Amino acid sequence: MSTEISCVLAMMLVLAPGLPLGYAITRSAPLALVVAPLVTALTGTAAIVIMLLLGGSLRAWLPALFLAQYALLLARHTGALSRWQHRLPHRLRPVWRRQRPERVPTSSPADVAWVTLPIVPPFLDALMPPAMWDSNSIWWLHAAYFTHGADFARAALASPALVFSHPDYPPFASAPVSVVWSVFDGYRLYPAQAVSALVTFSAIALLAYAVRAVTSGAPKLLSRLAGAATGLAAWACAPYAVATGMSDHLWSAAFVAAALLLLIGHGWLDRPAVPVLLLSAVALTKNEGLVMVLVLTAAGTLRYRRELRRVIWPLWAPAAAGLFWGVLARHFGAVSDVTGDPRIGPFLAGDEQVWSRFPPTVAALWGQVGTVTTGALIVAVLGAAVLRGRRRGLGLGSDAWLWGLFALYAVILVTNYLTHANGIEWYLATSADRVSLPFALLACASAACWAVVAASRGRGSGTEHTTADPPADITEPRATEPQATEPHTATRRPRNGHRPPG
Repeated sequence: MSTEISCVLAMMLVLAPGLPLGYAITRSAPLALVVAPLVTALTGTAAIVIMLLLGGSLRAWLPALFLAQYALLLARHTGALSRWQHRLPHRLRPVWRRQRPERVPTSSPADVAWVTLPIVPPFLDALMPPAMWDSNSIWWLHAAYFTHGADFARAALASPALVFSHPDYPPFASAPVSVVWSVFDGYRLYPAQAVSALVTFSAIALLAYAVRAVTSGAPKLLSRLAGAATGLAAWACAPYAVATGMSDHLWSAAFVAAALLLLIGHGWLDRPAVPVLLLSAVALTKNEGLVMVLVLTAAGTLRYRRELRRVIWPLWAPAAAGLFWGVLARHFGAVSDVTGDPRIGPFLAGDEQVWSRFPPTVAALWGQVGTVTTGALIVAVLGAAVLRGRRRGLGLGSDAWLWGLFALYAVILVTNYLTHANGIEWYLATSADRVSLPFALLACASAACWAVVAASRGRGSGTEHTTADPPADITEPRATEPQATEPHTATRRPRNGHRPPG
């Protein structure tokens, strides 16, 4: 089989299994094609976790999970689940059954084309030789030992010889490659790189889609241009790593997309499947992704503090999944050369040797994103000063959420560089460009939203909007509406769920 054919078949093997669930959560065939690779990666991750817990082989668990997934979707579609669900208390019914299946907003073929086609040409880097060190020594190595069954994978997690490979990293980025290698014999690297690039493409396209969705109150052309530009911003840092099998762009794009939908957009708690998928991808890709999911979970809980029961599913479930992997990996003996020996004590004590790493760390990070950060921050300050009312009129939440995440990520990242034993020059040289990407994406997303607000001039687009009212926001308190002076009965729905006649 030629390399080209094997790459195409590998990508189809990751795309096709995720389409049914992708369509179920989006109700849009074009957008289902975008989310399908992430669905397959998440299903593969679940299969790996179950394999490690219960034993067996990945080749057995993968089809079992996909078939169970399809059976549940079929039962839901035919109404078979309603026979027993209505017997349960409302609080115990699955959240996804409470939601009326609706197409997610701004998911027309034209919208999906705007967020995907501009990022296709840069992804041609996936045709390069698959020679990146991190891709081979971390993500594809993990994918290989997961295909050998539970016993082999457990031994690999605990092997001192593989500490350099960060065996404690979650398996989301490796899972789709494991899916392909479980079907096709041989560990061919070109298909592995194609599959990894496809999953990253999905995350970046959803970042562009998130900008389009939260700015849907603006004219279509402005909103679509903002989404496409934010997607292309993924190449602002470490462009060599986007399509060559590394995971930094995968989790960074998914994180910012989830932050936009949950903190800037409105109504996504009523259709939480896409944010849940994005947050799960972040929490189950890298350790720093899990930390930022916990930060975003705290921020989302604060924003939706008056609706805490609705927050548990879209926010806390992905965070819990990431924490569970951390416990499971350490139970099987996984350690890392990065997380194994943090110097927290000397850091808190103000040790001079530890804090001497601060100036080069800040200089390296500033060299990566200083210009874009400065420009975006100026735009944000000016926008908050003169365009806040127009922004609220377009349905966008406060921009302060994005900059709060920016600041917290800066604190976490700098602390990470200060407290680890690796030589700071080597550490920065090999990672600063990649880990700076969340800064660039948050800044560019902020600037893109403000650009749409500034260019809209109060013009609406007539596009579809989410149905839920904006949540109570600590930065944008909702004004109390006056009570009606005359009774009206036509707007209330009886408890049985049927509208009154007339």
